[in-house]
Amino acid sequence: MGNYTVIADVGQGIVNLLRQHITTEGILRKEQIGLCSLRESGDYRLGICLYDIQECSQLPYEGRRMRGEDQQINASMYLDLYYIILPFMNSDWRYRSAEEQRLLGKTLQVLRDFPLLDPVTYETENCVDSHTIQLELLCLGLEEQTRIWNSLNENRRNAVYCRAAAVELESTRIRRIKRVEEIQIRMKGGAHEA
Repeated sequence: MGNYTVIADVGQGIVNLLRQHITTEGILRKEQIGLCSLRESGDYRLGICLYDIQECSQLPYEGRRMRGEDQQINASMYLDLYYIILPFMNSDWRYRSAEEQRLLGKTLQVLRDFPLLDPVTYETENCVDSHTIQLELLCLGLEEQTRIWNSLNENRRNAVYCRAAAVELESTRIRRIKRVEEIQIRMKGGAHEA
């Protein structure tokens, strides 16, 4: 499940998903899609930028759970990861806008067609279970988009906004417990053992 690398793993899962389906169209090569920041895209033409992490409020707190016969592990934390998927085309300005719009259209199509990631392999999944990571396209209004870009000290650009929901980050805190082996019941008139 989700150790401390889960945030990077989910991001790479999104990269792999887009690489698998966008490169088949001949729009980009695999090495042109990757994780990056809004300011530094390197050689990427399609960047997946993590811009926010929040604790998922939709899942109830589970408490501790058993791990083997003599251990309990603290409950996992579930996260929602928010991404901006952004084209970084460097072609002539006359063609750049059309190329970016085609790339955004294909990105939207892929995320809509393949909205589930398996939390073990971070590959596309066919059915939802309690731990499936769901990729949700966010329909943000212009005002909300502008607020996000302003908070990041960047000028607003056309992009795809996506949330990866219910990403499990496991606890490493383990508590040893002892199994009950003997019970003593005291009653008036003496002690009895069970």
